[in-house]
Amino acid sequence: MKQTKFSTRHAGFLVAAFVMVASLAAPLTTAFAATATDRSVTLSSTSISATGVKYDVEFTTGPAAAGAMVIYFCNNSPLKGLACDAPTGFTAVNATVASPFTKVNSTANRIELTGTFAANTPVKVELGNIQNPSVPFETAPLFARIVTYAAGGDATDTTATALGTNQVDDGSMSIAIHQNINVSGVVLETLTFCVSGGVSGDEDTSPIGDGCSGTLPAPTLKLGDETTGLEPGTVSEGYIHTQISTNASKGAIVRLKSDATNCGGLLRAGAPSACDIAPALQSGIANGEAKFGVKTATATDGTGATGLYQPYGTSAETPNPYYSNGAYAMRYVDATDGVTSPFGDRFLETAGGPANNKNMMLTFGVGTSNSTPAGTYSANLNLIAVGTF
Repeated sequence: MKQTKFSTRHAGFLVAAFVMVASLAAPLTTAFAATATDRSVTLSSTSISATGVKYDVEFTTGPAAAGAMVIYFCNNSPLKGLACDAPTGFTAVNATVASPFTKVNSTANRIELTGTFAANTPVKVELGNIQNPSVPFETAPLFARIVTYAAGGDATDTTATALGTNQVDDGSMSIAIHQNINVSGVVLETLTFCVSGGVSGDEDTSPIGDGCSGTLPAPTLKLGDETTGLEPGTVSEGYIHTQISTNASKGAIVRLKSDATNCGGLLRAGAPSACDIAPALQSGIANGEAKFGVKTATATDGTGATGLYQPYGTSAETPNPYYSNGAYAMRYVDATDGVTSPFGDRFLETAGGPANNKNMMLTFGVGTSNSTPAGTYSANLNLIAVGTF
C-alpha cells in the first residue's frame, strides 16, 4: 500500500512538473528572439500634420541575418504582439522606401519591406512621404515597432497581433510630435539722414560720425571773399557734408529743393523776380558766367553697386544721371519740374538697396560776370530724403 501511494504521489508530481514545463515552453519562440539594439528614429520634421516627412529608422541587428522587416506606427503601445492603433492623422499609405530596400506594401500605419539585414550590423532604413499625426505627443503618443524576419515570405502578419513566423529581431522607439515653434520678429523701417557744414578751417572735412553722431556745424555757406565778394571770372566754392543710413529694401532717394522760385539759381535781394545768377543746368559754369550749381563727390564706404550713395541715375535702374562729380549742375525746368518743384529734384540715391553710414560731400559753386548786378544773392536749399520700403 505504501509503495502504491508513493507511486501515485510520484506520478502526480511528475505530471505537475510536466505541466509547468509545458507552460514555460510555449512562448520561447518570441521571448528569446534577439532584440535590435541602438534603436532610433530621426524625422525631417516633428511638427504636427506635417506632410512629406522623412523617417530614418536605425538599429543594429542581432547575431542572425534577416531578409524582411515590418514597421508599425502605433499610439497605444510600443510592445509587439499587442494591438496597434494608428495615430490620429498619421498615414504611411504612400510611404516610400529608399534603396537598397524595397517596399512590399504599406497601409496607414504598417510598412513591409525586403532587403538584406546582415548579422550584427548597423542598419538605416530611409522612409519618405509620411504624414505626421495631427495631435501632439502629450495628447497621443507615437511609437514605432520593428520586427525583422528571416525572409520576405515570413512577414505574413496582417495585423500587429498576428505576427509571422521566423522572427529575427524586434524593438520599438518613441517619437515626439509637437506644435511648431513659430519664431517671428519685426524690423522697423529706418531712415537716418543728416547735413552738416565742414570742420572750421578745413571745410571739406566732414565732422559726421557713424549714425549722424558728433557736433555738426550748421550747413551755412557764404560764398566768395568776405572782403571782395564774388569776383567775375572766378568760381567761388563752399562745402557741406551729408550722411545717410536706411534699411529700405529699395533704397532711398534724396531730393534737392530750392526756394528760388522761377529761377533755380540765386536771387538778388530786392529783386525777387530777377534771375541774375542762373542755374547751371547741366552745362557747368564757364569763365565769366553768372551761374550757380552743385557737384557731388565719390561715394564712400561702399563696395559694389548695392548700398552706394551716389548721384541719382547712376544705377542701371535709373540711367542718365544729371548730377555728377565732374561739373556743376542745377536742374531747373519750371515751377513744376526741377529744384523749385513742390518736392524738389531727384538728386542722390542709395543704388536701389539699403545703405549704412554712407557719406557724401557736396560742393556748391557760383560764378559771376562783369555785368552781374551788385547786391546780396541767396537761396534756401532743402535736401529731402525718402526711403522706398
